[in-house]
Amino acid sequence: MRARSVDTVDGTRRGLLKLAGAVAASKALLGDEPAIAAQQAEASCRTCGLPALKISDVRVIVTCPGRNYVLVKIITSEPGLYGVGDATLNGRELAVAEDLKEHIAPLLIGRDPEQIEDTWQYLYRGPYWRGGPVQMTALAGVDLALWDIKGKRAGMPVYQLLGGRTRVGALAYTHASGADFAAVEDGAPRHGARVQGGSGPSGHPGPGGNVWDAGPEDPGRDNRANIATGRPAGDRGF
Repeated sequence: MRARSVDTVDGTRRGLLKLAGAVAASKALLGDEPAIAAQQAEASCRTCGLPALKISDVRVIVTCPGRNYVLVKIITSEPGLYGVGDATLNGRELAVAEDLKEHIAPLLIGRDPEQIEDTWQYLYRGPYWRGGPVQMTALAGVDLALWDIKGKRAGMPVYQLLGGRTRVGALAYTHASGADFAAVEDGAPRHGARVQGGSGPSGHPGPGGNVWDAGPEDPGRDNRANIATGRPAGDRGF
């Protein structure tokens, strides 16, 4: 019993000595921990020699005649540098706008817009209830705006930062609508003419007889068509 006890004590001592040696060796190799932390912090503040950025303002824009489109505009501490993201949730646009204004925008002020992933995780994991279409649409708008800032600062399109483009063009889309099928059929050629080399028009009557495209007298007609086909909006658009 005595011999076993001595062996146990000796084994414990050897283990402690090995542990102490390992700690000493790690300090010798890695140096002082506070100094390392300071170096890491300094490295994280450097972005290719560019000055540090902060988010100075967040604006939520609800615009476009005929229906609501929600845009998030994130303004930085660098004059003239801002990003814009789309946060439109069909049928619940104003709910997203309020979420952005009341809950998300105050959390963004003062944050580093370069830390896109960290900001997304912060906003997603922060609320007691996570997810849902309203919250996720709001986060998507913020995410797009931050990537817009990063692309502008880098002087590159965002698709290059994400690995490069995968196509040289995109199919265009326009939508022919009307109160009934006859109106849709009548409007289809007119809408199809707006798209050259695209996928062609798609159409159906509006729900409940709602005329989504009332013709030239509809003040939102041209801008809705512009949005669908990817052309810049006119004077009445955003």
